[in-house]
Amino acid sequence: MTDALGSRDHGQSNGRSNGRSSSAWDAVVIGAGPAGATAALQIARRGRRVLLVERKAFPRPKVCGTCLSGTAVKCLESMGLRHILDEAGTARRLTSYELRHGTSQLELATSGGWSIARSELDALLVREAVNAGVEFRDGTSATLGPVAGDVREVTLKSPSGSERITASTVVLATGLVTRPPSDEFALRVRPKSRLGAGAILAPEASSDACDLVGGRLLMLSGPEGYCGLVRTGDGAIHAAAAVDATSVKRDGMAAAIATLADRTGRIDPQCLLSADWTGTPALTRTLRPVAAERVFIVGDAAGYIEPFTGEGIGWGLLSGQAVAPLVDDACERWSSQLASRWHRDYRRAVVSKQRLCHPIATGLRSPWLTGCSVRLLSSFPQVAKPLLSHLQLSAAPAVGS
Repeated sequence: MTDALGSRDHGQSNGRSNGRSSSAWDAVVIGAGPAGATAALQIARRGRRVLLVERKAFPRPKVCGTCLSGTAVKCLESMGLRHILDEAGTARRLTSYELRHGTSQLELATSGGWSIARSELDALLVREAVNAGVEFRDGTSATLGPVAGDVREVTLKSPSGSERITASTVVLATGLVTRPPSDEFALRVRPKSRLGAGAILAPEASSDACDLVGGRLLMLSGPEGYCGLVRTGDGAIHAAAAVDATSVKRDGMAAAIATLADRTGRIDPQCLLSADWTGTPALTRTLRPVAAERVFIVGDAAGYIEPFTGEGIGWGLLSGQAVAPLVDDACERWSSQLASRWHRDYRRAVVSKQRLCHPIATGLRSPWLTGCSVRLLSSFPQVAKPLLSHLQLSAAPAVGS
């Protein structure tokens, strides 16, 4: 993959300062995943002076299933970013879906979705933001500070030292947060929420262990949880799993996922057992409220649900796009009504699309119900059409058994 960001001289101010000193930013966006990069881009396109901060150095891997649903692709198109899928070396259209639960199997031909390595997707989105005038600083952590008059304070820390800056508005896109960013917020983790994990299997390590063809999304389901695998355009297999905490505590993450694979007989479990897995906190969580004075929460930081339906990236893109008009208004004049508007707009843009995931995630905890569902869908693939329509994918039956 080429360096999507180019040189380290990332961006210049694009001018609207609203009468503040030149050291004050219109917006500081913390976190450069899909939600943060999209928010920074859309805010900068409105003529605002934006700083995008990322704790890790780019490019960096992320625990993610790499899948873009039809919703996510349409969101990219609406922002004029569809071309990044054609440029990305790891991008590939998703043409089929295979679900295995024990000996039960369902295969569907699909269209509308894509797979792309998160490291490349994030870098390309940041590149577009930089091209729009955003200043990007990676390898820099940021801590939310108090309100000081008409700005919000933020403390930045990097290997070169510490710096305190101010911004009219701060956008938090920090992913699965493990603690609230300030006492203005409360974090709630759903009891018995599954743990996430991700790994990348190199082409040479996965060719013999898994005959997964490019363009196919393979989903393995069992009592331990589920694991999705997809081969990206560079030949690597990206795996993302949601596993019950009890299984992880008893066997360890890699062993639990390998046991899940062994139940289906679809992939050599040793391949997954020897993979370098990176874990996440409990997946299903919410941070409330989603806005406070001069702060908006977007992406996974605002709330996350086990995305068996493969919409996680799409949710991030939608929230990053939707928050930009409110940030623009906040740069003119902050009002508590803006926080109320974001609560409403976030529910409309994201929460409404997450509702399908709740019953699916609950149903997947019952092996009997999951097995019956897979056998039903195998015999009557048209039953899956409402789900695929929700994901903006089209489908036709392929093979079921």
